[in-house]
Amino acid sequence: MKRHAIPGLIFGFIINLNLVDARFCVACTSDPETAPNEVCVGEISPENATDLLMECNPEYGDQACYTMVTSEPPGAPTDMDKKWNRGCCDPKKDSSVCPTNHPNHVSNDWYEIWRSRCIVEEDGCNTDAPRGSSGSG
Repeated sequence: MKRHAIPGLIFGFIINLNLVDARFCVACTSDPETAPNEVCVGEISPENATDLLMECNPEYGDQACYTMVTSEPPGAPTDMDKKWNRGCCDPKKDSSVCPTNHPNHVSNDWYEIWRSRCIVEEDGCNTDAPRGSSGSG
């Protein structure tokens, strides 16, 4: 009887692994100085978002999707003059992209940062620009 129980448990575990859905986030960057990427800037259209989806990895973060926009120095005149980063993250204290202990908007003499994150069970939920970061938002 014990011989049949272990293979049954293993088989059940394998089936359950296949039922777990992974999170997919829009993953892209745009750096105005080194690698401008117009597709990643501002609001991303649904037809472009599909091509930018990446499966999140628990090792690097899979609890949320984020968008972070940085202006160095503050006051960049256009969205293309800002750095855009989108991807997967785990919200936690002092995270550079998904901090739980810092505001979503930070501005000082050196930079201005806007952050947003989403945890809904919808692929590519991070297509919007963080509020106030974009000419359209």
